[in-house]
Amino acid sequence: MAKLEVVHRNRFVPMTDATVAEIGGGAWEIRIPLASAIHATTRRQATPEGWDEAIFSIDGEETQPAMGSGSNHTHVVVTALIF
Repeated sequence: MAKLEVVHRNRFVPMTDATVAEIGGGAWEIRIPLASAIHATTRRQATPEGWDEAIFSIDGEETQPAMGSGSNHTHVVVTALIF
């Protein structure tokens, strides 16, 4: 399982209850539970738009600013790129 963190106030914060999977070509899908405490920690809404421009670290590799790409009744889905 990949180590996932999000940048908040210039530091990396672990996202222990989120999952990440490479979907191809350096693109990664991040699934953040709606009930995750990370929304309050980062002051981001539990919506795709709330996670636009977030920067993540996946196994120590920093992503480009992410884009919220969807949601369902349990998760927010965010897409991030690593070049």
